Amino acid sequence: MLDYRLSQPSTWMLPFLFVALFLCTSPSLSFLFNGTTRWGFVLLGFLWVLSRNQWGMIFRSPLALVTMLLFAWPFITVIWSIETSLSLFKATGFIVISCTMFALGAAWAWRQGERALDLLFPFMGIFFLILVTAGIPTEIASGYGQLYEGAGNPNLTGIAAAFCVPLVLYRMFVHGGSHRLLWWTVLLALIYVFLAALSRNAMLVAGITGFGCLIGMGAKRKTIVMTLAALSAPAVIIITLLLPQLISNASNFVYGAIIMKGALERAELEDSPLASRAIPFLEQAKAAKEGGILGGGYGAQIEVGHYVIINNQPKYFKPGSYKREKANSALAIMEEQGLVGLAITTIWLFMLFRLLIRQYRRSPPGNARLLLGIMTAFLFAMLLHSMFEAWWVSPGSLEALVFWAMAGLTYGFGQRVNAVYLTDWNRNLGRSAQSEQYT
Repeated sequence: MLDYRLSQPSTWMLPFLFVALFLCTSPSLSFLFNGTTRWGFVLLGFLWVLSRNQWGMIFRSPLALVTMLLFAWPFITVIWSIETSLSLFKATGFIVISCTMFALGAAWAWRQGERALDLLFPFMGIFFLILVTAGIPTEIASGYGQLYEGAGNPNLTGIAAAFCVPLVLYRMFVHGGSHRLLWWTVLLALIYVFLAALSRNAMLVAGITGFGCLIGMGAKRKTIVMTLAALSAPAVIIITLLLPQLISNASNFVYGAIIMKGALERAELEDSPLASRAIPFLEQAKAAKEGGILGGGYGAQIEVGHYVIINNQPKYFKPGSYKREKANSALAIMEEQGLVGLAITTIWLFMLFRLLIRQYRRSPPGNARLLLGIMTAFLFAMLLHSMFEAWWVSPGSLEALVFWAMAGLTYGFGQRVNAVYLTDWNRNLGRSAQSEQYT
């Protein structure tokens, strides 16, 4: 476990921010943790990074040039923004938050090494404590809108559970014996929370992160997983033959509750897996088209009107009378920063993942490669998640804060692996080859 020392902020700053910023999005302890104090916590981290001169993790990295362009463009859009003050405020917040969380994550990983994911221990503990106090779900959601709210609302509960998955998977395959059984139990509890909250995005993030874990595992571990899968296959066949009704009910639940999220039963929209997101997507696409090449300004909202289903009847809100939900990050970037902003963001993400994949390929087999595989997959999953929740243009959201911190953590750990682990591994390999030569 980590050694937290109040006299050394480097040992507790990032875990503390994870917990504090999560509580700011939850109704628990709202008198201390709320939307206003959230900026105070971010400022605390920013001042610490500033005092320790940690910016080199960003501006001396291979991403430096495109990162500066990524930060500069939102400020440039302030010039023609339709909401100048808002654009200036959000552009400033975007730079402060992203730089702070990335630098904190990179510095943390450089110090902690293979224990980098232990920063999620306090977060996971607080998360489960909130679930216990709010009431543990007694049954899986039925698909009729009875979703488990837990930490405040179903989507927040689901995505917070997904944030715990990297630590659980890493610990599960690094530690054996009774410890592995404990982490399996925690994983099953998280899966139950996913199903109770019907958070499809959280399931997506957890599933892709698990796939990254499989890729990062060594050959021996892959053999174990394949063996477990082979042993599970007969059980699945037996259940299929003996309990067809159970399988039918499970299929109906997956389609009606998880995929459709109860939209068919509530008769809200047409029969489509994206039924619950259809209107926000259509509105966002129209606004993105209006954004054109330069966009309407960072954080601004181009009014295109709004349709909503009330009592099974469409109701139209005139532009300016309703603040609509931005449902897709790519379209939201086009709306606010135009095609230029979308191109800059795409280039930055491409360079980030190219760098992370290169670090993964250079890492020696073992725990280091497993951690890099899990975290790279987690970041990619979060990117896909942003296609259904436009947190990329909401710099103060919990998802954006976690993404930037984890991006810095993955990059910082990859740099440490290349500088320390890989050097030692090559040295040991050379000694082994030399000893074989003389025997």
